[in-house]
Amino acid sequence: MSDKDFVEKAAVKGLSRKTDKKPEPSKKSTIPEKGSAEAEIHRQAALEADIHFSKPDLPQKGGAEAAVHIMAAKGSKAEHGAGFGFLALALLVPLAVIGGLYAYSGNLQEGAKSTNKTSNAKTTDPKSVPKPSTKASAKAGDKIPKITKPAKVPAKATVTPPKVSAKTVPTPPKTATKIAAKTVTKTVAKNGKPQWNYKNLNWASLDPSFKTCGTGKSQSPIDINPNNPLPGPGFAFRYVPTAGKVINNGHSIQVDLDKPAKGSPNQVLVNGKPYDLKQFHFHTPSEHTINGRYAPMEVHLVHENAQGQLAIVAVMISAGGQNQLIDKMPIPATKGDYSTSGGPNINSALLLPRNRHSFTFTGSLTTPPCTQNVGWIVLQTPLMIAPSTLAKFQKVMGNNARPVQPTNGRGLYAGH
Repeated sequence: MSDKDFVEKAAVKGLSRKTDKKPEPSKKSTIPEKGSAEAEIHRQAALEADIHFSKPDLPQKGGAEAAVHIMAAKGSKAEHGAGFGFLALALLVPLAVIGGLYAYSGNLQEGAKSTNKTSNAKTTDPKSVPKPSTKASAKAGDKIPKITKPAKVPAKATVTPPKVSAKTVPTPPKTATKIAAKTVTKTVAKNGKPQWNYKNLNWASLDPSFKTCGTGKSQSPIDINPNNPLPGPGFAFRYVPTAGKVINNGHSIQVDLDKPAKGSPNQVLVNGKPYDLKQFHFHTPSEHTINGRYAPMEVHLVHENAQGQLAIVAVMISAGGQNQLIDKMPIPATKGDYSTSGGPNINSALLLPRNRHSFTFTGSLTTPPCTQNVGWIVLQTPLMIAPSTLAKFQKVMGNNARPVQPTNGRGLYAGH
């Protein structure tokens, strides 16, 4: 028989022995002190009222069950009265039940501990463990929160920087000016000479061999003022037809002449000294000016004597007529293009006007390296060509004229 059954049986017996004697209102029912002699008497009385049972089933002395038995025993005595027993039992039965439940729960906890110790010693299968129910623990009317899985954190991408070839990474320039100048000076033509053009006229800065273009005091072209010129040297032209080649050299349309047949001069005499005609080329507009006025085009006939001295004859050209040599010349449109004459059919005498009155002075080449000590003979009367021919030259060459340079006190002489 369990403690719980024993308590309930004792309570029922106590109730069945009630009497009709009403308790006196002046007497107060008292519960004997736990562990006293009186409590022990009541316990023995409770034992007498019960049927035979084994000793191990007795409730523990001083426990809630013992108190219930004592009250039941007191209820069996006439001196206490049936009403008092019923009241005491009504109060103590819930306490006994609570005490019994407490003891029962304690036994369950002790059993759970021993079970845990045994189960921990064994290997637990994760699949056999039931998953807790979230609905069982929730109160009525409460919303069960949704379980949000944590977002996967993407792994940081490993960025491998591309390998940069040293050849593809330019060295940062120290100054833009130095780099620009260095680049220009390193740009050379196929013949090894530095390149130049008419867009950057500061030729002296392009290469040390061009320094005379900036430092020379007798540079050409110049503006010719025909008032009161000094008497100049005499000259004479002795031109003959020769073979040659018309070429676009990137700066001008130039005609390179072959040597004439043996014994046939193709030259100009300056004070009786011969200068052989080597080539002639064109500029648009004219490089020299007369009283500050430009001509639409100018041709330069370049001569050289046996000592390497140069004499250049300059003829102004305007549109409004025809010229048997210039109007029939092929004009190569692209740099490097050329055309040969096919025989001694280039008659340079056709480049001279009938009136050969001229002005002479000492100057220089009008292109780099701007060599000085060049004798210039500039004819006053222009040569006339067809307007369409002039337009072709202007289209192919563009502006290829060097600006006029200071005279720096040079003398101007009248030639004849």
